[in-house]
Amino acid sequence: HGGYFYYAHLSGYSKEFQEGDQVKAGELLGFMGNTGYGPEGTKGKFPVHLHFGIYIHTSHQNEMSINPYPILLMLKKNIQEYHY
Repeated sequence: HGGYFYYAHLSGYSKEFQEGDQVKAGELLGFMGNTGYGPEGTKGKFPVHLHFGIYIHTSHQNEMSINPYPILLMLKKNIQEYHY
């Protein structure tokens, strides 16, 4: 519907996703990484972390950022823990 999710600093995806694939709350999408901004080769120089954003299209803006925190709180009951 014109919106998208933004993930940064992933170490990898859990499977090959294609644009338009549907995912469910709680589904494993990928693994957090430890890269940083800057040139290639920053892996391992930063703590493991993830940047997550939600962007939508509105009649006033082509790309509007939505605060994901309230949505993440709502989905908290579906948290899964993975160790690798």
